[in-house]
Amino acid sequence: MPQALNGLRVVSFESRRSAEMAELIRNYGGEPIQAPSMREVPLTDQREALGFGETLLAGDWDVLILLTGVGTRMLIAACATRWPKDEVVKALGRLTLVCRGPKPIAALKEVGLAPALAVPEPNTWRDLLSELDRKLPVAGKRVAVQEYGARNEEVLAGLRQRGARVTAVPVYGWALPEDMRPLSAAIDRLAAGEVEVRCSPAPTRRTTCSTWRPRWGAQTRFVTRSAAERWSCRSVPSRPRRSRGTASSPTYTPSTRRWDIC
Repeated sequence: MPQALNGLRVVSFESRRSAEMAELIRNYGGEPIQAPSMREVPLTDQREALGFGETLLAGDWDVLILLTGVGTRMLIAACATRWPKDEVVKALGRLTLVCRGPKPIAALKEVGLAPALAVPEPNTWRDLLSELDRKLPVAGKRVAVQEYGARNEEVLAGLRQRGARVTAVPVYGWALPEDMRPLSAAIDRLAAGEVEVRCSPAPTRRTTCSTWRPRWGAQTRFVTRSAAERWSCRSVPSRPRRSRGTASSPTYTPSTRRWDIC
């Protein structure tokens, strides 16, 4: 395993797979600082999920795209508050189900369903659209998209460009973790210049800086604009990617002062 991090201290804001990310950082020779930055919480107002359920039972959909396992479970649970769960599952089974990766597949399996189309790794929105183009044209179809935390405008726009009639179905959002101590300590260390590398999942970058500011004020502005931007990890794969038979490793680009693990 390449050791290109070479003892650097790496703060990881990954939440759901915090332990796995820490192990990957160790495998690359870094010293992980775990700071889970968010948690998934059901929306207090589930009118859009219930509206989807009503039209689902009426047979008004052709395709349902499931983006996350958490969202799949929450969507079924929300609908089951108004209609019997077995009726909801039966109605879902009449749709063409598309899963963006293994987690929604696992959630469907729990209720005895399987997708018609599974998007392969790395499960990005581009992979989703490409797979639809290859195997499931959506022109003229009624497509519902189970959202995750924040709206993915690229997916929705891409589906509309392909002629689909699209409706987004949000079921959960993101909030700060219940135990704020690891996150607070990590931000303090970033502000003090005690961390060389920041590893932030995309949802963290999009949502948490605006949530941090009311708590840390000017200190957060310093972290997000200075210390945290000196070094960043674009991604850490679940296994080393290979190009022409050679495993990739983290690289440091002097011109941008960026560490890329990709």
